[in-house]
Amino acid sequence: QVIRCFDDPNITHVSGSIDPIRDIEIINTELCLADLESVEKRKQRIEKIAKSGDKDARAELPLLERIIEGLGEAKPVRAQGLEEDELEMIKE
Repeated sequence: QVIRCFDDPNITHVSGSIDPIRDIEIINTELCLADLESVEKRKQRIEKIAKSGDKDARAELPLLERIIEGLGEAKPVRAQGLEEDELEMIKE
């Protein structure tokens, strides 16, 4: 991530002032919220598939629930310590 740490009168800042720590927190929050929305939609879709007895879908549901919980705590997916096989499972 690239965060601006300089003041330039020719460049307008959304918040009106330069604060890199605040800016990175805002960006991370927005990314977590976008991920949360995507994962919740996927969970709804996977739940329907799991009800039909699909073994892979049933295995994915607990993982999605864990990811949703982490995102709800503002913890990005990349920081949730997922195993390689779990990462493969959620790639789409």
